[in-house]
Amino acid sequence: MPEYLRRFREGLRVAVDFQGGAASRDALARRFLSAVSARDSGAFPALVISRAEFAWLVFPHHSYASPPYQLDPAIFWMQLTAGSAKGLGRTLDRLGGRELAFQTLDCRRDTLQVKRGPIRVWSSCRVRYREGDRLVTRRLFGSIVEREGRFKLLSFANDY
Repeated sequence: MPEYLRRFREGLRVAVDFQGGAASRDALARRFLSAVSARDSGAFPALVISRAEFAWLVFPHHSYASPPYQLDPAIFWMQLTAGSAKGLGRTLDRLGGRELAFQTLDCRRDTLQVKRGPIRVWSSCRVRYREGDRLVTRRLFGSIVEREGRFKLLSFANDY
């Protein structure tokens, strides 16, 4: 694992905290919906974990970094980014440009991905929002990661 991490971190700046994101899970979901509604592709990178944040702040605390898994972080990152690209593209195709109004966010604390350390994870997040005169509840993104009061998305992967 130390060699996997060394290789994955090569050329990355050392991340000491999350940049961007939001101050709460609800605020993060609101920003996400606002960006989708505006089709603002420039807003999405600040909402999701960067490769450096993943390498230095998230992966070392993830269960995949420890036995019996010990998954190469490069493989895990590749899976996350592939799911993210597909999920975000699907969401923008289906909802981009529509007026979306955040109502609530429902997530469950995930103690399987991260069991200890400064990172907390919430999974199975479902966003309730108003689209026109309809109330809709969907899973529009993947897990939410929190560190020191900052919240970011682990990925844009969804089942939409």
